[in-house]
Amino acid sequence: MALDVYNLQFRNRCCEMTIGGYRFERADDYATQLLGLQHMVTGQSEFSIEACTGANRATARVTPPDPEPCAILPWSNPDAAGLDDVLLLLSIFTGRQVFVLRDDGETQTPPVLLADPRQTMWGGVIQLSIPYEASQPLDENDPTSVSDDGLQAHLNPVYELIGTDDWRDKYRGGYYLFLFRSMLQERTIESAFSQCWTIWEHLFSVLNDPWMADPRKADSADKIAFLLVTHGVRERLQEKEKKHITDLTEIRNRLVHFGQFPERSSVHDDAMLFIHMTQWIVARTLALQPSEAFDTLERAGFDGGR
Repeated sequence: MALDVYNLQFRNRCCEMTIGGYRFERADDYATQLLGLQHMVTGQSEFSIEACTGANRATARVTPPDPEPCAILPWSNPDAAGLDDVLLLLSIFTGRQVFVLRDDGETQTPPVLLADPRQTMWGGVIQLSIPYEASQPLDENDPTSVSDDGLQAHLNPVYELIGTDDWRDKYRGGYYLFLFRSMLQERTIESAFSQCWTIWEHLFSVLNDPWMADPRKADSADKIAFLLVTHGVRERLQEKEKKHITDLTEIRNRLVHFGQFPERSSVHDDAMLFIHMTQWIVARTLALQPSEAFDTLERAGFDGGR
């Protein structure tokens, strides 16, 4: 049975896609529903978009495969299915909180929607790690109707990856993806920076837990350096790069202990850089090539290659 999908914004002229066996199609009134979402700027692409506050909107329908697979990620709901995993990935890579409402056959009143209808604040690097690609028309007589333009091609391998035993063992089930989705929705740079630091701490712990007596005792700067080296930024960090990492730990320490950033001119640029670096690392954990549209590595001092 097809389910209404809220807040899924298809890429231009993409009318349907299948991820993990779940077939997503635009709602019949997709244009109207799309315009009812929050939009931060006015623009023209496939549709003429006006900036507006917006709300949660049923923009699509999804048809689950039969039989429907069980969830891969460690959801607290024991009845979670593969669709929950796919919706989480779509939320991360499309910049909106994508969800469905399942009818349990008992609730008579309309549900109260608690999902955040706003566009995410910080997802530029991760979203652009899924490139746009040429797609085939669904209808040869209608060249504007296409089946996919990158999301299907790249999210299916990601979905398959997180279902492998090796990946699930390495990342302890992938709980960091829940943390990452929450970080993308944070509305202040201080909150996003703090959540990013939690993600780095978490990743360091799960990757070192098998052989370190207590990964928490490692120096914060060493944890960042370890993850950068592990995910292929460099085989060994140089002194100027270590200095930049030390500056980031200063921001973290000041924020944690005093509730605000240090007073220096570059602090917000450095905090934003760390948010971009977090997205860069998460993209690598999902076997994606991180986007360099924001010059993340160059700004971090890693512009000289390995």
